[in-house]
Amino acid sequence: MSHKKPTYKDQPQCTATSKQSGERCKQAAKLGGKVCHYHGGNAPQTVKANARRILEGLVGPALVTLQELMLDSEVPASVRYQALRDVLDRTGLKPVDKAEVLLLTDEAIAAEIARLKADQ
Repeated sequence: MSHKKPTYKDQPQCTATSKQSGERCKQAAKLGGKVCHYHGGNAPQTVKANARRILEGLVGPALVTLQELMLDSEVPASVRYQALRDVLDRTGLKPVDKAEVLLLTDEAIAAEIARLKADQ
């Protein structure tokens, strides 16, 4: 699978317009963005928004790849298991990281039962 790196010519044109001439900027917009470096494309908030936009576009293909890994019987079981765990972890269905266990004596349990009965 070959991935073509985006080039200057692949980028959309900057959407900014000149205040003097009113013409649209002829520069290429920054990767994932709408404006060139002259018009704020290198501003930290713009770079962050562009990166988020690019990453959000990769979510769908990443999920498809995880699904393919999980369902492909030719893929080693350990890889399929890890793909399954990744999906569950990212959907909030991961196992409990730590559990608290409270050890009580028979007397403490009896006292708690008596207290609960008294509260009724």
